[in-house]
Amino acid sequence: MKKPLLLSFLLLISYSSRAQDCTIDPFIKEHNHYDAEVMGLKEMKADTSGQYKDSILVPRSLVNKYLLILSSAYRLDPVPFKSDVHVNTYDDMYTVYIEVDKTVPWIQNFANGRAKKTGNAYFDALLDKYKLARKTIDMFEPGNGPKAGKYWIRLESDYYLNPPALLKCFDKIKGVRKAAYEEIPTVSMRTMEYDLIKNVLSLFVQQSGDVFKDDEFYFKVISPCQVERQ
Repeated sequence: MKKPLLLSFLLLISYSSRAQDCTIDPFIKEHNHYDAEVMGLKEMKADTSGQYKDSILVPRSLVNKYLLILSSAYRLDPVPFKSDVHVNTYDDMYTVYIEVDKTVPWIQNFANGRAKKTGNAYFDALLDKYKLARKTIDMFEPGNGPKAGKYWIRLESDYYLNPPALLKCFDKIKGVRKAAYEEIPTVSMRTMEYDLIKNVLSLFVQQSGDVFKDDEFYFKVISPCQVERQ
């Protein structure tokens, strides 16, 4: 009678230790933080409730959710993560472009760099809050492109942003005619995807050598701290 009880007790301890292992792995935090932010941004864009429509930064809760999912998968099988696998993105997540009327005094201050503050309190507050810095002063472009014949300023942030939400802030500023962001494809041979409908994390690793070989890894996500290999 004692042996079955001892076995049950040991199994319970083992299960409890695994269940409590709901932490962000240091390797994932160092190598896949960007991926967690992109996944969080994709969830924000897919949300139909309007919960995130005005969120300019990816909420910490979403970033941590995906860091936990990736950590849980990593503990099950670290092999694909060690292959430097990452999410493909088609959005420039930290750059916005503003078309401006360069005759407006505060824009002249900003373009010419004559003052740390432009004199437009709302614009200066946006720069400070989202760590936006002027990277290009004059984006005048000839021809028939989307920026042709116009004066654009490129702003780059230290943060990963939700560009559509940030663009709306510039609509309120006198002297800013238009704000935009670009979709820039970033494609890797080693890719990571998260299916929001099926709750499946997929990792594809293409290994080169004498022969190309594709390795595919699938994880069913029960919760951020519980995943299963498929």
